Amino acid sequence: MTENNNQKKCNCQDHGHHHQPGHECQCQHNKSISDHECGCQHHSSHNEQSGCGCHHNHSFDPQVDLGFSLFFEGEIDASPEEVWKHLTDNEFLSQWNPDMVMIDCTPGGSFKIIRNDEDHQLMLTDVEEGHLLAFLWGNDDIVLNLEAGEINNTLFTFEYWFADKEGANAEDVVPWLVNLYELEYFIKNNDQLDSQDLTSSLLSEISLLIEDQQARQLD
Repeated sequence: MTENNNQKKCNCQDHGHHHQPGHECQCQHNKSISDHECGCQHHSSHNEQSGCGCHHNHSFDPQVDLGFSLFFEGEIDASPEEVWKHLTDNEFLSQWNPDMVMIDCTPGGSFKIIRNDEDHQLMLTDVEEGHLLAFLWGNDDIVLNLEAGEINNTLFTFEYWFADKEGANAEDVVPWLVNLYELEYFIKNNDQLDSQDLTSSLLSEISLLIEDQQARQLD
């Protein structure tokens, strides 16, 4: 369902100084999935008052901006409306993911999730109804963008931005990707997915991606 798209995007890894006010974004992102001007997939303009909206920790000093992003894209065999309500409406969300509760699905709102027997309340930094969810996971930033496909399916892009490149860990990314598989499986089969093998496979794959990105930044 998902595809690593880290060779397709710009991987500029330094939105801080590429997106300075008064400068056009030179990142040359793939804009095919969005109308947004810079390609960040979740905002329409950059200005000093509102910031670029990427939700990253922007610093104009490249010595401070140490993060990098991983990008994934794929399809979910369900309509965007079905996917959205299973992500945001607790009546449907609880059926496939009882460990997650949406509290307030608006920018600045929040949702709760249980991970490793611990409760976490996460802030939503951006919401576009039926289209986009962006939220913070610790100091990291996650953006899920949904678009209608051609055959009543949903195309998505998933970006995970690590605030600390040295501390980047596949275990932070994988559960969110597994959730997308679980969501699709439930919508199609009205049943829970046994995701143990999938989790192991994704952990190995994404660990290699992280190592590759870390090596690139050292070059």
